[in-house]
Amino acid sequence: MTPDASQPDPTEDLDLLISRVVDHDTTPAHWSAFESAAGTNTVAWRELALAQRDALSLSQAAHAAASRASAITLPSEADAMRPIRLEEARRELDRAETPDRRFFSHSRGYLGWAAAAALAIAFYSGRLNPTSTNVSNPAQSASIIPQFNNSTTRPTEDYLARYLDQGHEEGRVVGELPDKVLIRATPTALTDGTIGYDVYYVRQILERVQVPDLYTFGATQDELGRATMQPVPVRINAPARGPM
Repeated sequence: MTPDASQPDPTEDLDLLISRVVDHDTTPAHWSAFESAAGTNTVAWRELALAQRDALSLSQAAHAAASRASAITLPSEADAMRPIRLEEARRELDRAETPDRRFFSHSRGYLGWAAAAALAIAFYSGRLNPTSTNVSNPAQSASIIPQFNNSTTRPTEDYLARYLDQGHEEGRVVGELPDKVLIRATPTALTDGTIGYDVYYVRQILERVQVPDLYTFGATQDELGRATMQPVPVRINAPARGPM
C-alpha cells in the first residue's frame, strides 16, 4: 500500500517538519504534527524562525547572483579568437571607476542649465567678450565660456600652448576643439573685492594615438558586476579614387 504524501509520517522528526515548512510543502496534518512536536520541544518555534531567515537570505543572494549572470554576454566565436589583454582591460576598468570619471558622467545632465546660467550671468555682468578664442578656426565657432577682460598672460596658458605646438610637431595633437564643455559656474569673491564667478569647464583636445586593439565599456557586466570590455567595430574608409 502506497503511503499518502499528504499525511505526515509518524516517525518524521522535527527537522524534516521544519524543512517542509520552509519549502512550503506542508498540509494541515503536517502543521498539526509540528505543533504537537513543539509542545515537547521549547526551541522548535525558534528553530523554525531561524530556518526561514536562512532560506530568505539564500534566496536573496541567489537572486542577486542571477541578476548579475543575466547581464553577462557570452562572446561570439569570432570575438573569442581575438587576443584579449586582460591586464590592460582591468587597468582601464579601474580607471573608469575613479571619482573624476564618475563626476563627469553624472554632470552630463546638468550641462544644459549650467550653460544657460553662465551665459545669463555673463550678459548680466557685462563682462562677456564676444570675440572667439578658437585658435584653430576663429571663424567657425565662438566659445561658450565667458571671457573676462584680463590682459595678463597666465603661465598655464603658455604651458598648454607649448604642449599643443610640440604635440602637433610630433603628430600626436591634431588640434583643440573650439567648443568647451561647461560644467558649472558658482559666484565667488574676486581679489579686487567684487563678486565674480568660478567657471568649471572642459577643454577638448583632439589627439591621435596608435594602439594594437580598440575596446570600449559595454552595457553588460561580468560575474563580479564589473562592466565588460568589448571590441569596437572600426569602419575603414577606402580612399576616394579620382577619374581614370
